[in-house]
Amino acid sequence: MMNDELLQRMLAPLMRGVRLLFGRGILTGTSDGLKMQNAQMTSL
Repeated sequence: MMNDELLQRMLAPLMRGVRLLFGRGILTGTSDGLKMQNAQMTSL
């Protein structure tokens, strides 16, 4: 049976990729009413 350390080692690259994807931020809304386009970003 697989131990926890081996499982974590196998999943580490996947988890890192997910964290990087969400770490870049999520676009929550845009406003064209201003002279410049304004975008609101939230970061995890």
